[in-house]
Amino acid sequence: MKPPWIVYPGIPWDSLSWQIGKWAEYQRDFIYWFRALPSEAQALYQNRYPETDSWVGYLELLVRLDKKTAFLSSANDNDYDVFLLAQELSESGRFAEASDLFLWMAQNNYEPAQSRLAGLLADWITPPQPGKAVYWMKRAIRNGSETERYNLAIHHRNRNNRQGYLFWLECAALNGDEEALEEWNLASAEITNPTA
Repeated sequence: MKPPWIVYPGIPWDSLSWQIGKWAEYQRDFIYWFRALPSEAQALYQNRYPETDSWVGYLELLVRLDKKTAFLSSANDNDYDVFLLAQELSESGRFAEASDLFLWMAQNNYEPAQSRLAGLLADWITPPQPGKAVYWMKRAIRNGSETERYNLAIHHRNRNNRQGYLFWLECAALNGDEEALEEWNLASAEITNPTA
C-alpha cells in the first residue's frame, strides 16, 4: 500500500482533509496496514517511501504509537488514566513521549488531550509547531472545549497576530468567558479611542 503523501501529494499531514471522506478512510486503512507489518518490513518501507517535508516523522510516530497502544490496551485503562500518564510525562519534561500519548488520545477525539497537545506543540516541543497547535486548538473547540477560544486568542497575541487575537478573543467573550470579555472590552476601547 502506498503512503498518503504519494497517493494524495497535495495534502499535508496536519490538514483537516484527513478527518473526512475518502482521505480519512485511506489514512485509517494505511495506519492499520502499516502497523500490521513486522518491524523489519516497516523499516524497509520507510526507506522505500521517504516522507516529504510536511510528513517528516509520521511513520516513526506510527511505530512509537503502535508500541504505546499495545501497552495501553494491555493495561485495561481508560482515557483519563492515559491522560494522567501523559500529564506526568509532560510535567517531568518528557515532552516527546507526552505528546505521543496526547496525540493518540487527540486523534480519538478526547478533547482534554487535544487542548494539552496544542499547548505542547505551541510552547514546549522543539522546534515549536504553531500550525499544528492551532489545528488541535480548533479541534478541541469543535469537541466542546470551554477554554480553547481564549487560548487561541492568546496564541495569536503572543505571535503578534492582532487580527487573529481579536477574532478569537471576541469568540471567547461571546461564549461567556469572563476573562476574555474583560480583555475584549479593553482591546475594543483601544481600537475606538487609540489616544486614550
